[in-house]
Amino acid sequence: MRSTIILLLVICFSLFSFYPAHAVVYTITDLGTLGGTSVYVTGINNSGQVVGNATYHAFRTASNQPFNPATDDLGTFGGTDSWGWGINDIGQVVGSADTSGGVQYAFRTAPNQPINPATDDLGTLGGSWSAARDINDLGQVVGGAGTSGSGDHAFRTAPNQPINPATDDLGTLGGPNSFAHAINHSGQVVGSANTKSGYLHAFRTAPNQPINPATDDLGTFGGKNSVALDINDSGQVVGEADTSSATHAFLYSGSTMIDLGTLGGTKSYAKAINNSGQVVGFADTSGNTAQHAFLYSGSGPMQDLNDLIDPASGWTLRVAISINDLGQIVGHGGIGSPFGHAFLLTPVPEPSTLAPLGIGAIGLLALAGRRSRKSI
Repeated sequence: MRSTIILLLVICFSLFSFYPAHAVVYTITDLGTLGGTSVYVTGINNSGQVVGNATYHAFRTASNQPFNPATDDLGTFGGTDSWGWGINDIGQVVGSADTSGGVQYAFRTAPNQPINPATDDLGTLGGSWSAARDINDLGQVVGGAGTSGSGDHAFRTAPNQPINPATDDLGTLGGPNSFAHAINHSGQVVGSANTKSGYLHAFRTAPNQPINPATDDLGTFGGKNSVALDINDSGQVVGEADTSSATHAFLYSGSTMIDLGTLGGTKSYAKAINNSGQVVGFADTSGNTAQHAFLYSGSGPMQDLNDLIDPASGWTLRVAISINDLGQIVGHGGIGSPFGHAFLLTPVPEPSTLAPLGIGAIGLLALAGRRSRKSI
């Protein structure tokens, strides 16, 4: 019986000592390299499907799988290149693709299908080009397109419809140009637009409304320019804004632009936010000697994602690009080199989730102790 108690003690303490004390731990999946096949990731949906670009073609992976050139290439509109930028939870991908004449047009695929030149071309706002950046689960697409005038404007389509120049032009903040980067399920759009002074400022629209210069300019940290890159379903926005001397990642929540700081260096850049308010991006480390991927979880300073992985993995995480509602993160880093690989981080259970196992082990210890006393 004594040997049983010792064994149970070993199991119990092993359960708690195996997991480190920090808040989140991630496993890493190598999604591909920037070597023979150039793999650049741009987004991830809640199924773990990753979208991006591989050797100048848009791709969409299978759920939680690395890039497979045999199955994931989405093709083009008959030209040489395409770029995948956004994906929704049913597997529709948006981006831009070249025609045989070298013209770039926005596309939206059918769920889990390659680009179909006959059905997926979204057209323009009356000009000569367009590019899509994001799509929500209703099939609304946002991006930028040439107009019939002199400027390029942000657009938002109706669900699963092409661009309609009469209804989809979002306008600007008073200047000539604008571009939309993301949309949430309410139809709020974020991006950047020229002001009357010519500077580029981040904007967030009301649901399914055009840009209103009086209400939608998110401002800066005292510098000249800013850009909004993502929005969650609560209307929280992330992006980058100039201070008087640098550029810092921001979280815009309610009516307040929050400076997320850096990892000890001068600059930082926020790229995405999920519905839990987790923000990812990258920032300068102390002395500006490197740029590391970061996670901001809603309070406290940003965390270096390199502190939340197994140091024996050999990875250096440089840039975090996107995060889904499960907390999975995609980005770029290196294994024994500064850059070179696309990665997928997947959270594993925190120590608190092991409490039932620990309680069970303690219960077994108590039971073993009672049996031991009865046998004396």
